[in-house]
Amino acid sequence: MSEPMPEFWIMIDLGGYTLQEARDSVAALTSSKAWLRTAPIDGAGRHSRPVIDDEWRVCSQSPQPGEWIGLDSVIKLWVAPNTPSRP
Repeated sequence: MSEPMPEFWIMIDLGGYTLQEARDSVAALTSSKAWLRTAPIDGAGRHSRPVIDDEWRVCSQSPQPGEWIGLDSVIKLWVAPNTPSRP
């Protein structure tokens, strides 16, 4: 008999991850149960839509690393274009 999956997890630090890496990490952590929302901005601070997730990097997140998240949590990621000045 397999163990039931947890309903709560501890949020990981996604700062510096590409948007694709962040999506994959949250999916792996929560077995694809948590909902992820992004707030993409361009270099001028205007909202923009990521076309290719690997071209965007996580700048900020909510909840913060170490906070508990659950099935009803909304994970927000603020991302910006992955430019040479943003390793």
